[in-house]
Amino acid sequence: MKVNKSEYRAFALVSQFSMSILIPLIICTLLGSFLEEKYKIPVALPCIILGMLAGGRNAYILIKHISDDMGGKKEKKDDEESK
Repeated sequence: MKVNKSEYRAFALVSQFSMSILIPLIICTLLGSFLEEKYKIPVALPCIILGMLAGGRNAYILIKHISDDMGGKKEKKDDEESK
């Protein structure tokens, strides 16, 4: 079975996208629940919100880099065709 490089690239991007969102959310959730149990201060919800914001920021940066890479490849193809 022959697989294109683009399929591997798409799988890698989907994996990276999901991890860049989930890891900050999980870390902040665990940190918030740990602090809440240890010090008895209600910080779980703010930590969850912070994790969601960090995941959203990571996703935005990843999408921005992907679109910049795609734009650069398109510009190179246009330059080669015009020559």
